[in-house]
Amino acid sequence: GQWSSAASAPGLLVGVGNTGLRLSEDLAHHGVFVSRDAGVSWKASLAGPHTVSILGHGDAIMAVPKDQPWKVLYSTDGGMKWVPIVTTQPADPSAVVQGVFAHPSHMDLRAFVIASTEGSPVVALAALDLSGALPEACRAPAGDAIAGSDFERWSPADALEDAHSSKRPACLLGVRTQYLRRKAERACRTASGLEAIGAPVAVQMRRDQPCRCTAADWACDVGYHRSSFGPHAPCEPLEGVALPNVSAMCAATSEEQIQATRGYAKSPGNLCEGGVDLSPAVEPCPMNAGVAGAVRRLLGRHTAVLRVVITGAFFVGLLVLHSLRNSPGGASSQLAMKLRGCNVLGRKAKWEEDDEEEREFLIQGRT
Repeated sequence: GQWSSAASAPGLLVGVGNTGLRLSEDLAHHGVFVSRDAGVSWKASLAGPHTVSILGHGDAIMAVPKDQPWKVLYSTDGGMKWVPIVTTQPADPSAVVQGVFAHPSHMDLRAFVIASTEGSPVVALAALDLSGALPEACRAPAGDAIAGSDFERWSPADALEDAHSSKRPACLLGVRTQYLRRKAERACRTASGLEAIGAPVAVQMRRDQPCRCTAADWACDVGYHRSSFGPHAPCEPLEGVALPNVSAMCAATSEEQIQATRGYAKSPGNLCEGGVDLSPAVEPCPMNAGVAGAVRRLLGRHTAVLRVVITGAFFVGLLVLHSLRNSPGGASSQLAMKLRGCNVLGRKAKWEEDDEEEREFLIQGRT
């Protein structure tokens, strides 16, 4: 089986297969099926095995019978009616379709059909352009009003709403996505119609509308889990994980407020707004308010600068002290010289006193 889809053709799926529980190995049981609601429902469109491709934002669908590559079919109304195109028949009547190739964006109405015979290196190539089948540009909507235009708004949640008794809008990751697409029965070109209003086609075709947050938009934060799988099961701390300590968190910062988790975190990529709010609680830090808080914030912001200044002052003091000690005219050197001078004078006075005593002793001995 084969199926084809394109981001430029919202909701459109074209598949080749069969009804039943499994895909049949007999290609004669295969057929072409078309869905315009992203696969929720399907409609049989062609009998027999085909190779299919989506062209021009889904404005046209091309199908080529597997064993008749020269008989190309196309539809401009979502597979309700098919128009045949007869191309040049390959020289070998046993040639089969090897593929239908279109631009990867599926925004163009041109395609190539390649056919060949098994075991032969020769291939037949047919180039097709369906622009002539859709000569007119679609009438673009005026703003949000689509009445009177060739377009409709479709959301992947439309089919889901039918299953809800409340009929409430179904949202995915906090948004309800709507696509602008051409109505199936309008034979016109999507790109020409939207480009006429001066905006890129991709921007015009998609619109995301935020939804109100519900409990389903919140997952458990790191370190928390749900002890049960009930719809209203709360997020609880894992074993060994303590609840947020507001005092410790305030002491570790200089801000006047901190955010303490409640155990929940919005799912990554979720864009919901309002509604249920389980974001971290904002707690005040009184110790960081007023003059004391201003001083802490000042010191906290300039801690690195203060460390550099203190370190620099310490090394400068060491250099000054070292230079004073080694400088010959410094105060330290002068003090050392004075001390050495006093020591020499003291020794000289002591020697003179000893000499005087010795002379008196000798004089007394003679007499």
